[in-house]
Amino acid sequence: MERTEIDAVRRMPLADFLARLGHEPVRRSGNELWYLAPYRGERTPSFRVNVAKQLWYDFGLGKGGDIFTLAGEFLQSDDFRTQAKFIAEAANMTVTGWEKPAYFPSRPNPSLRMWRSLRCFVHR
Repeated sequence: MERTEIDAVRRMPLADFLARLGHEPVRRSGNELWYLAPYRGERTPSFRVNVAKQLWYDFGLGKGGDIFTLAGEFLQSDDFRTQAKFIAEAANMTVTGWEKPAYFPSRPNPSLRMWRSLRCFVHR
């Protein structure tokens, strides 16, 4: 995942992201757009998007954040790659190298780490 691709995803306006998912604001008040919560049912708009700051807040749940945390609410996932991929797909962005690496280095042996710390302690 390239840094420039992440920045492009981060720059996507929240209102555009929501519109691409089929959600339109119910009303506008200054720099704020009010929506019915896009991921739960409600009759009174309690989901606010601050257009100037590109932040959202759901008064019904007491949660808020940026575009990535909003994608996490839709997906019920805290995985950053999954969130970024979801946003990019909604924006019709083509991205490369977003797959998880096939090779994960093994973790060091805990007993070896303990031995190294003891060795440093004994040599003092």
